[in-house]
Amino acid sequence: MKENDIIRLILNIDTEVIKIINDKIKDSDLKYFEFRAVYNISLIDEVSQNKLCEILGINKTMATRIIQVLEEKEYIERINNENDHRYNIVRITDKGKEKAALFNEIMLDISNKLLNGITDIEQDEMYYQLLKTYGNSVALKRKIN
Repeated sequence: MKENDIIRLILNIDTEVIKIINDKIKDSDLKYFEFRAVYNISLIDEVSQNKLCEILGINKTMATRIIQVLEEKEYIERINNENDHRYNIVRITDKGKEKAALFNEIMLDISNKLLNGITDIEQDEMYYQLLKTYGNSVALKRKIN
């Protein structure tokens, strides 16, 4: 097996999972990255736009658009950062928490089906190997930038 095969497989899994998620949310009022934003913000209650960009792997322009959409739908609210008035914090609303719970159910269902037949020990091993790979990718990105 070649290193390229592993990366190609990771990319293929990512592509297929995104297709599955998009299919499951097709009747929703949110698109994929909007769903991910609501979900991730709900995990930490509030976040800066820069941190949201980092979490989702998107640029500031796309984050601004997503924030505007989510704010219009009342899933999030912008508040002044008391420590640094140069930027706002984005906070999840109760309505946003409900939408995040739906996304969590979707992700749990997909995870259970994807990991079917893989033992807990194998899942733990996979998790730690992917975590190392992710750490390497973050380090590589820092070197490139």
